[in-house]
Amino acid sequence: MGKKILRHIKENKKKYGILWIIGVILTLYLNQPVYKPYATISGCTSITSSGEYYLDSDIINSGTSNCINITANNVTLDCQNHKIDGDDSAAHGIYVSRSSEQITNITIKNCIVTDWDSANIYFKNAGGNALQNIIANSSPDYGIYLSFSDSNTFQSIAANSNSKDGIYLEYSESNIFQNVTANSNSNSGIYFWYADPNKFKNITVNNNKYGIYLYWIFSLTFKSITANYNDYGIYFWYGGSNTVQNAVANYNNYDGIYLRASDSNSFRNITINSNSQYGICLNGSSDSNTLRNITANSNNYYGIYLRDSDSNTIVNSTIQNNSEYGIYISSSQSNKIYNNLFNNSANFYISGTGTNYWNTSKTSGTNIIGESYLGGNYWTNPAGEDYSDRCEDSNGDGLCDVPYNLATNNIDYLPLSYNTTAYIYAWNGTNYTELPKHIKFICSYIESNCEPYYQNLTQPAIKVTNRKALTSLQLKLPHDKSIIFDGEDDYIKIPDSGNLVFSDELTITAWIKPHLCKDIDDKAGNIIGRMNNEFRFRLNTDCQFWFLIANQSNS
Repeated sequence: MGKKILRHIKENKKKYGILWIIGVILTLYLNQPVYKPYATISGCTSITSSGEYYLDSDIINSGTSNCINITANNVTLDCQNHKIDGDDSAAHGIYVSRSSEQITNITIKNCIVTDWDSANIYFKNAGGNALQNIIANSSPDYGIYLSFSDSNTFQSIAANSNSKDGIYLEYSESNIFQNVTANSNSNSGIYFWYADPNKFKNITVNNNKYGIYLYWIFSLTFKSITANYNDYGIYFWYGGSNTVQNAVANYNNYDGIYLRASDSNSFRNITINSNSQYGICLNGSSDSNTLRNITANSNNYYGIYLRDSDSNTIVNSTIQNNSEYGIYISSSQSNKIYNNLFNNSANFYISGTGTNYWNTSKTSGTNIIGESYLGGNYWTNPAGEDYSDRCEDSNGDGLCDVPYNLATNNIDYLPLSYNTTAYIYAWNGTNYTELPKHIKFICSYIESNCEPYYQNLTQPAIKVTNRKALTSLQLKLPHDKSIIFDGEDDYIKIPDSGNLVFSDELTITAWIKPHLCKDIDDKAGNIIGRMNNEFRFRLNTDCQFWFLIANQSNS
């Protein structure tokens, strides 16, 4: 290459002169590769100059406190997945500390830092840094510790099995944490002390005392959080205006989410199931919080617990199968609770006489059970026999006609009801065929089947459905045409109310003694609607009986 350049210069020297030669030399110089200075590290050291540093071997069981002490700014440390391991007595693995708050612009990546007594990674007064692909496990104290350190970015961090907290922040603002795992720490997965605002996304905090603990915190944002098998999944103590979105807090020893004196927080798309006490507890004047799209199921005490907490909103939520109560309200008022599905053996308990609001105004829109109007709540239980299951809805708008009086000053004026339109089907031996809303069956004792539908079936003869499959059937016996089988015990007894209610499917079996029909002529006029406070089937002179099946909204 060099010989070709020299020959080219000689050939063009006379033709273009000295200026052309200078231009060629400058071009060659400017197009040379740029090599940045870097250094390799093999043991504990202080980094006192800006530049790039590479750890080229593991540091194991070191007794040197502040093993990698970065005193310079504008530094990149790449551990290349090597270990910086302490002896559980030396203070810090990676140490960045300044006497006053400043932007230090340090990048630390691909490091495994373990077993340092005070903290595996420590930042004080250091802002504008980036930590990527870091493991900070098994410290006698903290995995990562930030103090007065702002605007840092943490990406792909594991801080597990530390004896205090996985990640600890105090007086540190505008930090971003993404793809973080902080499991099996003795105190908290992530602990905040006067540290706001910060943002967290894709965070897993399992098997800690507290998954996430916040003290005096405002304006934090959490998205995509998993906090399972802790004592408390997420714990707020003082503060407010925080946002938690798309979180799961299940199987915790006490509560999925706990708030004490924490106001104006927003919880959206939250799953809090199978916790040993409460799904979510708002306690000690936790006011003006919004709980939207909450799933609080199968908790050992209550799905939602409000204690001395006012003006909260609970909406678009499902609260099911909680052992004691779906929602428990104690000394709390002005809470707005609407468009929720309650399905518990005991849906609510209200202590005190404070006024709470259990419905919004009737508004067009899809409600919690898929019907066409917003109003109050849907009240059911595992047996399908609570208020919303039994209420009348005469105009079919999906709202009960009569308000539900829960307790003093607590009334759901527009409880939800499923649309009562029912569809009746009969089995024809192959499939179900839709019938009119009323269908009469007439059978002779010599017929083996009720035409045109079969009696001898492997499927229920009649079933009823609607969009939610909760409509019931009624067996109606007109009082003036009910019939009774002639002969002792050869009849079907119907309660005095004149109807039987069956849920979902109905099969009717009857017995007739054919030999009695030949002597029935003298009983032809004895058609009654009531005998001995019972309604009964009765044979007519043609030895026939009949009954009527109708849906519940049509008598």
